[in-house]
Amino acid sequence: MTFTPQYFWTWTGIVQDRDGERPHFKGGALDASRVNWLVKASSSASNGWTPASKCAAYYNMDLVGSNYVYFYPCSNQYNSICKKNLGNPLL
Repeated sequence: MTFTPQYFWTWTGIVQDRDGERPHFKGGALDASRVNWLVKASSSASNGWTPASKCAAYYNMDLVGSNYVYFYPCSNQYNSICKKNLGNPLL
């Protein structure tokens, strides 16, 4: 997530629809347990999940160890990221 704007929230594509589920990337692109959650090794609720806050956003503080992911309502107007293959040159 190094291409996200500094000091802004960006949607990650991580969702959790129901309590008791595990957070997951839409399409299964990555393992959501490997991102830097604000509250480490804790429940989704500790990281903001509620029935109204089902989408996870990433906050880029420009300090790799301090950037984090937290759940927010999916209707919030944050930046969004898209899947991009960086191995192919741009045409």
